Amino acid sequence: MEWSNTFEYLPSSETQIGYFLGSDRQRSTGQFYTQVSHRGRSAYLRTIEIAKKFYDMPDTYAEHLSILALPIEPAYTGFKPRKPFWLPRWDRNSTADIEGITKFVKIALENFGLIDNSQELLTFSIPIKIDEHNWIDLSIVRAAIFKNSGKALQIEERSGCITVGALIDPELTYEFSNDDENHSGVMATTPYPLNRYGHWHSDMESRGLYVPKCDVEGKKLIGKTTDGEFRFCYYVDKSKIGFSSFWFSEWQPKHPKGVRSLCGSSTVIYKDKLGDWYTEKELVAGFVYVCKANVLSSEDSYRDFDEQELNFIVAPNI
Repeated sequence: MEWSNTFEYLPSSETQIGYFLGSDRQRSTGQFYTQVSHRGRSAYLRTIEIAKKFYDMPDTYAEHLSILALPIEPAYTGFKPRKPFWLPRWDRNSTADIEGITKFVKIALENFGLIDNSQELLTFSIPIKIDEHNWIDLSIVRAAIFKNSGKALQIEERSGCITVGALIDPELTYEFSNDDENHSGVMATTPYPLNRYGHWHSDMESRGLYVPKCDVEGKKLIGKTTDGEFRFCYYVDKSKIGFSSFWFSEWQPKHPKGVRSLCGSSTVIYKDKLGDWYTEKELVAGFVYVCKANVLSSEDSYRDFDEQELNFIVAPNI
């Protein structure tokens, strides 16, 4: 009923038929913050308002239900896009294989190392557009390697970590699994939103922010946007241990299906705060970067992309 009512104050806009018949439509996906998604949010909230006025729904319960319609995570409201200048451009002479991507990652790590010796790059995740028919979706995460361990390192997504937010409180608390199986060598993961997820299909969330995996017993990781910095910062016992950034590589209404989004993200930690959130094990032999790349290629705009997933390790230059 309320969905139908939305057309009274906002008629459906005309749509160009080329959007549906264009050759690139088949192999691309669109952004989901469209007029239709806003129409759905409006209908949902209007239904809650009717339940309050005519069926005596308690205000507190209505507030709880309305959180699901938030178009943005409240903790990100002051978070502004800023592309890091240490991120290199893709060399068009490089090949889109492990060798070429490893070269790109090492240049990024070297560039970052020249900025500030007090910081360490924990992760970055980006789309790389080589040309219209060739893309790479790349994520790297810092990881510890252990002596006498044959377990393969893998990037973790929405695994072993949830975010908890109270109503519209502009802070997130991260809770990590105590399961030993989740205590792998990777030092960051993307969390799963427990009770605030109306924003989850935004461009930034499709890419994801990798958060430090706090494994110090009794310590809690808190995330929030710091006034004046416009970055999303992480705290343990009020001590800032690092921050995440995000940016738009470009802005288009669609992108290849094998690319998470056209948004990039990175997470940086402070070296002197490592012990506040990370327990260094005696068997740690060193640190590497676990890399996952989804390589997309197509001969022309009328064919679907061929996808190849590459998983490999990059050892930073010392």
